[in-house]
Amino acid sequence: MRSWRWRDCRSVRLRSACPPGRCRPSAGRDPRARWRRMARWWRCIRRCWPWGAPMSAVERYTALQLAVRLVRHGVKLSIVHSGTGVARDYLRTLHREIHGHSPRGGPLVTSVGTVIKTRPQQAQASLFAALYMKLDGHGLYQAINYTALLDAFEMYLALLPTPQAALLDINLAWATARDLRGGQADLQHCPACAVGYLVMRAGHIGSTCPLCSLYARV
Repeated sequence: MRSWRWRDCRSVRLRSACPPGRCRPSAGRDPRARWRRMARWWRCIRRCWPWGAPMSAVERYTALQLAVRLVRHGVKLSIVHSGTGVARDYLRTLHREIHGHSPRGGPLVTSVGTVIKTRPQQAQASLFAALYMKLDGHGLYQAINYTALLDAFEMYLALLPTPQAALLDINLAWATARDLRGGQADLQHCPACAVGYLVMRAGHIGSTCPLCSLYARV
């Protein structure tokens, strides 16, 4: 009887971490051994395939482009995974290739109000929130638009005199967008400055305009 073989995962251009010869189960005399090899092959495919859910070719290309942009800016991989659907193992490999080291762990920001404690931080967070609202419109109250998030953050960095003057990182910017969507933060209008400023429900600072407060110190 002619024996059959499953295709090696490397033959379909999937990155495999398995040793050579372990991803190709062949029909043997012991049916249990054959099914064990088939299960090993399937686990290898699940580990190597970068997508958590079926996508079209255009959706995969768009999601991977967005994932690369997010990883380049240093977004936590759990956020990238939830925003793009790319598998975590693939994102770890992508992070190592881009930054040269493994991703660092750590908890996510529970609320942006617990992190922003000074008026300059509030002013810069207000600038980012205004840019994000300008790009995403009222859709920010429904879901996080990761493309608008990145565009707003890049515009925010471009408006600063130097990159070192940034008091807001990309993960804190994501937390700001999340709190705007969830109602834990909001943009209010200052009649004196004629600009919008960020107000946080659970914040360490008052709900007044940060620019007016900074001008009063001069």
